[in-house]
Amino acid sequence: MNGATKRVENVEVHHIFTEQSKGEYKYGIAMSNWGGNNGVLENVEIINCSVHDIGRDAIVLYPSDDPNSRIGNITVRGCEVYNTGQDPGYSEGHGIVIKGWVYNSTIENNYIHDVNSSAIFVSGPENDGTQRGADNVIIKNNILTAQDNNGIIRLYKKGAKNIKIHGNIIHDNNITGGFNLGGNSGMLDLLIYNNTFYNTFVDLGSHSSSVNTFDFKNNIIHYSSNQLRNATSIKNQSNNLLVSSNPGFMDPNNKPTGFIGTYGVDLRPNTEGLSLKIGSSGIDGGVALANTYNQSINSVLRPQGSTWYIGAYEFNPGLISPLSPPVLNLRVIQ
Repeated sequence: MNGATKRVENVEVHHIFTEQSKGEYKYGIAMSNWGGNNGVLENVEIINCSVHDIGRDAIVLYPSDDPNSRIGNITVRGCEVYNTGQDPGYSEGHGIVIKGWVYNSTIENNYIHDVNSSAIFVSGPENDGTQRGADNVIIKNNILTAQDNNGIIRLYKKGAKNIKIHGNIIHDNNITGGFNLGGNSGMLDLLIYNNTFYNTFVDLGSHSSSVNTFDFKNNIIHYSSNQLRNATSIKNQSNNLLVSSNPGFMDPNNKPTGFIGTYGVDLRPNTEGLSLKIGSSGIDGGVALANTYNQSINSVLRPQGSTWYIGAYEFNPGLISPLSPPVLNLRVIQ
């Protein structure tokens, strides 16, 4: 299935019950190729969907465990995910899972909250350590929160991983943090740029294999203490703001709960609580990076040849008035 684009758009998927004890393994939306060995699935878009009250994980990018099976050119955009892991025999319930050989895929502008494990979980293959892991997977401009012992974004298991994480708001996890590498192995190429971690830390410990590239730049980490932990695997880090007190957020008690506006035009979080106000040391405190990473979470392109804001936002005086939430025409699948 590697021809024309397959799209699931404006669909609500909910109350998918499953019981692992009975051999049932059901997800909300699954992109896979379980038709046999050497399977390929490409060109799938999951756009503006709501996935909630699911027995296992909500949205999964999961080829079979055959070393040559793979999926790629996948986009998951504008979705809301919550109430996962409802199966009484299943201890997890991730928001979005990227497992095995998944390539050239983007997870963007999603709101993931109240899940029973990580908001985004990137895992190597189930059984075969020779199978490739995530390759050129981009996780950008999402709003993510999960109070779980897997962390909000978790990289795990074998398989080389090439991942770019930028422009996200990641908040509220005091167990294993907003980003966690515990139990990850395989060659790592990782870029973490311009994220806002609020009331959570980053733990880079327990990665047991080689690191080829690991950049950590322009991130805000707000937590009571020890904001960046076990950071020896980082190859290049600069212009990060590590704080235990408010670094100049507009209103941390008014955290965003989704997006408003139009994708590609003026899409942005529905509150400005974790944006920076005048006087913050994060304003123009970042280093300019490549154009590939210049999209802010509030749809402002970061300037080339000039300083950037630290964190997920960039300033635009033309976007100061509130926007009306978009009206969605959801089809319901139960």
